[in-house]
Amino acid sequence: MRKRRNLNNGLPDEAWFAASGDEDDEEPSVELSGESAELPVDADAPCNQKEAVPLQAFIAQALSNLGKRQDSLTAKLARDWDVLLPRSIALVTRPGNYDNGVVYVHVRTNMHLYQVRQNYLNAIFKALMPLGTPEEPIRRVQLQIKPASFDGLHENRQ
Repeated sequence: MRKRRNLNNGLPDEAWFAASGDEDDEEPSVELSGESAELPVDADAPCNQKEAVPLQAFIAQALSNLGKRQDSLTAKLARDWDVLLPRSIALVTRPGNYDNGVVYVHVRTNMHLYQVRQNYLNAIFKALMPLGTPEEPIRRVQLQIKPASFDGLHENRQ
């Protein structure tokens, strides 16, 4: 068993602190008087402060750093879905995500999935193809069952 080495030169803690002279090492207090006694609200020098950036520009910059654009293909699809597709298709489908050339289209039920795949998948692809850009090309449309995408939507939209 190893003995612990005493770093206080054999003195008890209280005696070591008293012998070390820490009481005399106090920093001198400086008293300020007049106007210089008040510190500015912002301690940074004005030349070191950053320009205020509007929140919208900050969000756009953060998204661009992630490789996403604020007005991306997904946002365009969500905004214009009812205009892009015939009403019969738009009622049972909703745009989902876009990932590596694939547009995910959500349907409410398995029955809708089957009907859209058999009858409307090519029409959806042809309607979405012109929206693709060199940065976001549309190569394929994939159907997914996601009933939550339809929450708050009414069947009798006009």
